[in-house]
Amino acid sequence: MDFRPLLEFQNTEEELLRLNKTLLRTQEEKKRIQGQITSIKQELDDMESKLRDLEERQKFIREEVEECRRALSRAQERLNMVKKAEEYKAALREKARSEDCIFKKEKLLDELNQEKKRLEESLQELRKKKEKYLQELKEELEDLNSEEKKLQERIRLTEEKLERLKENLRELVREYESLKAKVGFPVFVRLEEFGVCGGCGTKLPAGLVSEVLRGNIVRCPTCSKYVYYEIS
Repeated sequence: MDFRPLLEFQNTEEELLRLNKTLLRTQEEKKRIQGQITSIKQELDDMESKLRDLEERQKFIREEVEECRRALSRAQERLNMVKKAEEYKAALREKARSEDCIFKKEKLLDELNQEKKRLEESLQELRKKKEKYLQELKEELEDLNSEEKKLQERIRLTEEKLERLKENLRELVREYESLKAKVGFPVFVRLEEFGVCGGCGTKLPAGLVSEVLRGNIVRCPTCSKYVYYEIS
């Protein structure tokens, strides 16, 4: 069997496998970085959402304060108009409730203003802290996108080369596929240093090593793969 054309076929298969593995690692790395970017953006969005919620709460409480002020104004007007003692006492109670409402709501507003200030400072600090890292991640993602496109093109060209070899080596490829089913991939392995099989690491008998060094291929007695010698 002339193994040299098939060796090229096998090397092309190995190259295709290597490229696909590299592409998979690149895509996994892209997912990891995209996850980090999403996580950072989510962290910022969550803090901004808390700030918006706080501002909405402040707005609601301000409206309540205004309502309490209107109630206080109405109570004051009744105090100036009522003549009966019971009506006067009722107006006083309403006035006291309104004043208490205003006091408590304004105190709560002060607390919320302090909380808002702390939250705004934390958000600003977080943005400053994450901005540079986020930019680095985006640049890394762009590099990976570029690498992915290059790998996909190399895979396409390698697949085309493999198809051409299949077309040119039809009979040999059928024999090669049969051998691959029996001994596994790769079918052909190098003779390594000290006469060791490149497939399983077995040290070959001296006679087999001599055959390989003369340019022939031999079968490893341990793993049954075909051993060849490659001149550096």
